[in-house]
Amino acid sequence: MQHFQKPILLFLFFLLTACCHAQTKKIDGLFAQLKKTKVSSERLNVILSICNEYQSLNRDTLMNLAVEARTLAASQSNKEKKGLAALALSNAYMQWGWADSALAVLEPVLVNENEYAKSIYFKMQRIYAMIYGSRANYEKALSILYPSLSGAEKWKDTLNMAAIMNSIGSVNIAMEKTEE
Repeated sequence: MQHFQKPILLFLFFLLTACCHAQTKKIDGLFAQLKKTKVSSERLNVILSICNEYQSLNRDTLMNLAVEARTLAASQSNKEKKGLAALALSNAYMQWGWADSALAVLEPVLVNENEYAKSIYFKMQRIYAMIYGSRANYEKALSILYPSLSGAEKWKDTLNMAAIMNSIGSVNIAMEKTEE
């Protein structure tokens, strides 16, 4: 049996390396594109794409890009871009554990959900709920997540459904309700 462990471990190592490399390649490609981009609207789009990969970014890099995105978005009339920039900055603040700052940035843009594509609004709602979850206000977090899940199901937005269900699970675990 031990004879097979080394090849299996080696295979798993290469598999994980290949998966991680693909993510890095995507982000590296976006950074290369960012270096070439001079027009502010195009630059904003690339920065928002990079910030969408917030879980794979260094938090300093995320913060710098999110601040630049918010500055660039402020000079445009596109409310959806302003919302995405606020989402990016909220994610950056949450990476630092600054829930109050994340809430202060996100709450004003959540006023009218009709200003955003549904998938963007569901992402905003999810981070909004997770801000409350990070403050141990689990009931408030769930009161945001469950309606968001219903909306994502209605729109058949499977990516947001999965993220929201994962967040519901995280909140339930934090509440020590592992049976749900």
